[in-house]
Amino acid sequence: MKSVKLAAVIGAIVIAATVTACSPQPQPESIPKPEKSTEATTEAVETPEAEEPAAAVGTRENPVPIGQMLAFEEGSAFQVGASAPTQVTPTYSVLPLAIQIDWTSMNSQLEAQGQPTGGPVTPWTNFRVLFVTADGKTYDTMDDYTVTIDNQLFDIGDIYEGTDLVNANEPISVPEAEVAGGVWVIENMASGKRVFIAAQ
Repeated sequence: MKSVKLAAVIGAIVIAATVTACSPQPQPESIPKPEKSTEATTEAVETPEAEEPAAAVGTRENPVPIGQMLAFEEGSAFQVGASAPTQVTPTYSVLPLAIQIDWTSMNSQLEAQGQPTGGPVTPWTNFRVLFVTADGKTYDTMDDYTVTIDNQLFDIGDIYEGTDLVNANEPISVPEAEVAGGVWVIENMASGKRVFIAAQ
């Protein structure tokens, strides 16, 4: 009888040892982080505003700076700009206009038109000069011809290859009080393209 009880005890020990040995071992766990509050917040979340692309150089919003020149378009034979700030008087203002001629492009155009290469080119027939005030009012060289100064565009005769840069003084009857914030406009009469130039 004792042997039966002993056998039962031994069997229970063996079963317990077997169960313990087969049970999975505990695995390490990460320390839990504090939970974020789920309460509603009245604080506004700022979203960065998308920046508007800058206006192209040569437009009214971004005129060509003084001392720089810009072509009317790709392949144009002319670049225009202001060689100095606008000369302002009480009754009129003067644009120190600079015109650069690309004779390679010019000769290609002349050849395509069946004209002799190398010139002549008559500057005043190619350009129209205007002034646009800050509030959008336009003054035109063709409004009146009361201003007479030296070296105006129509005083310059025919230009031939060998002369790459032409300088002229273009006066417009813009009242002195309306010059600030305004821009000059040079229009290519052949293409209708325009370049806006800073006045000051």
